[in-house]
Amino acid sequence: FGYTYIGTDPACAPRTDMVEVNTSTGGSVALAGDDINFCNPYRTTTLDATALFSGTGQWQIEQVLAGGTPTIANTSSPTSSITFSQSGSVVLRWSSYGSNPACGPSSSDLVTVTYTAPANAGSDQTLCEITSTNLSALNPSPATGIWTQLSGPTTASIGNDTSNETVVSGLVSGSYTFRWTVSGAGGTCITYD
Repeated sequence: FGYTYIGTDPACAPRTDMVEVNTSTGGSVALAGDDINFCNPYRTTTLDATALFSGTGQWQIEQVLAGGTPTIANTSSPTSSITFSQSGSVVLRWSSYGSNPACGPSSSDLVTVTYTAPANAGSDQTLCEITSTNLSALNPSPATGIWTQLSGPTTASIGNDTSNETVVSGLVSGSYTFRWTVSGAGGTCITYD
């Protein structure tokens, strides 16, 4: 819309000024979909927002809860892929914009995406005349992990079985096998190494 103001003063020539007003129609209601918990060796999943019937959509990272910042392949696609570099959890915002994005989002919705990386117990060790050693697995946060002994000539003592980095002691000459098991939220995505 355009409006013209005309000022008149008998002592001066008429002056005019033009003001333009732009309005925006709102976008559709933004629905980000259900929370996602996943695990796969590819570190990638597909987001599941509802497609907008009017306006445009935009994904943005609202908060990193654990791990590093993931990559959203196409921030304007409701079904974009998202890739994590390590185990982690993030809150995403899916926003709907009307015909004038400068007016801000018409509506927004949040979704939490949590990735559990496959368990990684670390490298095998060969030790000489040692009665203890450090076990060092990949940190599974926000998932949880637990060490268990599968075999060995004696039962070893695991310092903190729920810590990815812990001491195991009471070792004697022979071969031991320890397993690192990772469980995602609610017991989902159980992997071991």
